[in-house]
Amino acid sequence: MDGRKAAAVIREIEPKVDEIAPTVKRVDGRIAILAVSATLLEADRSQLALHFDGWILKPIDFKRMLRLLSGISIVQHRVDDAYVRGQWERGGWFNSTKQARRLASASKEASKKDPSHK
Repeated sequence: MDGRKAAAVIREIEPKVDEIAPTVKRVDGRIAILAVSATLLEADRSQLALHFDGWILKPIDFKRMLRLLSGISIVQHRVDDAYVRGQWERGGWFNSTKQARRLASASKEASKKDPSHK
């Protein structure tokens, strides 16, 4: 099974995951899945975004990978690292910049009310 098929299967069983593992961290309501490949094409972005939340290309820049992984918990990182046309090689998050900014704004508001909230 390749990564695309595995991601599709995860999306299929995702609604049942809360019963099995209720503490699984979600991004925009989904289990975060990052595509890792040497052959991902920017032209396939919309197809990849169906099941993947982000991507990084090989060879992996581990500093960049850690930054992308931090976006699972830190909304502002998803905003800062959202897809930008022409910067495909950097990797990033597929969420729309507008949506990510809305989420970041909501997160900031929640932080004002509860400083422990991220």
